[in-house]
Amino acid sequence: MKTQVGMRYRKSRRLKNLIYRIFFNDDTQLLRNNPSAHQGRKRQFPHLKGNYATLFFIKVPAYLSEVASPLIEETEKIVKTKLEPTPNTGYHISLSRTFPIRIHHVELLLSLVRRELEEEGVKPFSLDLGTYSLYLNDDLSRSFLSMNVTNGKLQVCQLINILDKCLTEFKFPTFYKPAKPHASIGWTTEDLSSMQPEVMGEVEQEFEMDVREIWCKIGDQLHCIKLSK
Repeated sequence: MKTQVGMRYRKSRRLKNLIYRIFFNDDTQLLRNNPSAHQGRKRQFPHLKGNYATLFFIKVPAYLSEVASPLIEETEKIVKTKLEPTPNTGYHISLSRTFPIRIHHVELLLSLVRRELEEEGVKPFSLDLGTYSLYLNDDLSRSFLSMNVTNGKLQVCQLINILDKCLTEFKFPTFYKPAKPHASIGWTTEDLSSMQPEVMGEVEQEFEMDVREIWCKIGDQLHCIKLSK
């Protein structure tokens, strides 16, 4: 004889599975920690069923490669190391750390971010990538060459501060302090920390772009958040 408790439990499980299939493609959650598949990065937190890696960012146009390619070549001569170029479809300026989110927090977080951006009156703006330098990731497993935001840095940092405020509500990690917004253009798994003073300066040709929206990647899903006009 089927009990009401057992029936409710099975219905609840079926409902949860349906939600996962609607919002996310679980195939992406089966990826193993293969650094060659994602620019030498290692998983920053353990994989758990129902946790989805989340990142807020600004998309950078693919034609950044016109400026990035010669800069990578010049840097390779200095560091004596081959740098793997960032795919031109993957250029971005991070506005948050990568953090895990549970499915029931997704819409709550996105709604809060949209509301805060609207209340703060954040409007589209322009930015320049005008300098370059070397960075290391948190666990020192990867060095990467980046172009830094110069003009427009104030507006980018405003976005970061608004997102930090929203993420704090959910006890998610906030951005690095002090914030140094940049777009990664090349990377290596070698430790180039000793070369940082030698690899920095102004780019010969500043890269200019407009920012009309920000993006949030959750698992394999992309969410576009338009800035107010």
